[in-house]
Amino acid sequence: MSAVRRSRKGRGGKARERIRYLPGDSFVHRLDPRTKTLVLIGFTCMALVFTDTALMAATFGLLVALAMLTGAFRHWYGTLVKAMPFVVLVVLASTLFPRVSWGPVLFAADWWIFHPSVTPGGFVYSIGVGLRLLTAAGVSTLFIMTTRFEDFVAGLRKLHVPYVVAFSLGLALRAVTLMSADMKIIMDAQRSRCLELDAGGLLSRNRLMSLIIPMTICLINRSRNISSAMLCRGYGYAARPAIYSRLRPGPGDWIVIAGTLAGIAALAFL
Repeated sequence: MSAVRRSRKGRGGKARERIRYLPGDSFVHRLDPRTKTLVLIGFTCMALVFTDTALMAATFGLLVALAMLTGAFRHWYGTLVKAMPFVVLVVLASTLFPRVSWGPVLFAADWWIFHPSVTPGGFVYSIGVGLRLLTAAGVSTLFIMTTRFEDFVAGLRKLHVPYVVAFSLGLALRAVTLMSADMKIIMDAQRSRCLELDAGGLLSRNRLMSLIIPMTICLINRSRNISSAMLCRGYGYAARPAIYSRLRPGPGDWIVIAGTLAGIAALAFL
């Protein structure tokens, strides 16, 4: 089965990618969910700890290579592009007000209480900040795209995480996909009613009223459906619920685990 499913094209003929699980048989898909959780933690630690732009570029390049192995790189790239406006804004702010600065001053100004300045060192530092944001967002997106809800919960239970905590984390992971799908349906429905969602500012009245209110109603209805399903399945009646999916790490898992642990251990000596 192909790991990539083409999204339906929306207005203007552009495909709108959303964060969701993509079935596939790639190397990343076959990894144990506990291994992928460790990789998620490892990349997040690298994004938080690394301050060198070259190291962050290497880390992001490794993440891109993992995304290519999934066979769903185009979908991963499409979802990551949505965060680019925020990343560009942060990079611009970091360029004007850098924490690290070296080299000749290319631009300087005094605006009220602000004193922006542009230097080669500040620009390099801001690129590193942007790569840190893209790495943190990209590894989370890749985890959701390659991990099933059931496998994630079963993996947490194998790690002896309390069932309530494991179920809550798994449900939160699943909710990201569901909320993304609900928002897409609401936007398509509002556009079919000739509502101009692309007009006006981000906080315009039409956009707030036409998206937030229906989304709130969808969340309330979904919460009721989930609670009813939990009651019908006897949630909470068994102290140790049975797990039907048996997870066994393979050789690839041990290789990835060793590499991730080596990378995390290297952080302590940098």
